[in-house]
Amino acid sequence: MDVNPVDDLNVRKALSLAIDRNMITDKILRDGSVPAAAFVAPTFKLSDGKSMRKMDANGKVEEEFEINPWAAKEEEAKKYLADAGYPDGEGFPELELLYSQRGNESLIAEALQQMWEKTLGIKVKLKAEEWSVFLDTRRSGNFVVAMGGWSADYNDPMTMLALFTSTGLNDARWRWQKYEGDRGDDVLNPENQAYDEAVNVASEISGAERDEAMIKAENILMENMVIAPLYYSPYKHLINFSKVDGPGRIPIGQWDFQYYKMVQ
Repeated sequence: MDVNPVDDLNVRKALSLAIDRNMITDKILRDGSVPAAAFVAPTFKLSDGKSMRKMDANGKVEEEFEINPWAAKEEEAKKYLADAGYPDGEGFPELELLYSQRGNESLIAEALQQMWEKTLGIKVKLKAEEWSVFLDTRRSGNFVVAMGGWSADYNDPMTMLALFTSTGLNDARWRWQKYEGDRGDDVLNPENQAYDEAVNVASEISGAERDEAMIKAENILMENMVIAPLYYSPYKHLINFSKVDGPGRIPIGQWDFQYYKMVQ
């Protein structure tokens, strides 16, 4: 958030809109992942039982925050980059993308590199690190753009939204106030204060008012394009029920093996 050139909202929007998320899920992952248009996954519900996401009649995620989850918006991306002062990528500094050496991340990073170079005309340098080193680098803020992900700890949108408060993990370094252990995070982001306040309100109330506070928080996060959400991952397990017996899924959809027993 605080490093040139991604400290410009127009640059962040250009990078996000240039991504073909459907290509990533359909051609690279091929595991049931769903292209994303916002941060909170569609499985998280509001107090009325409705999804946090806009869904069409077939249950597919719809466009939000200018992000079409099913295709890149190349012309819009180019316009935002031009608005930032880099028409057709002219004068844009080499962009470094940090990722970890796990799973499909190298393939995704290479896809992002190709999309950004083709659509925006910019040069993208890939930097891969071993997982533990990658986590430390990202936490220290020593990156320009970094990949990341999060798995829910409990069945509520707050398990996601709490990440980007000024005292949360918030590796994007999007904070309006200094915090203990800031590791040199000296650039403050005033718009994060309204996000903090919305999350704090949501943690103290319930019902429709809480829904409004959570929606407000996510709107602030996405309108500032602090992140460029790519996809929502599924949980995958292969279970032989002739061999085991147990209580099934926990509320967030994961299988609970803690109390499973082997069938004799």
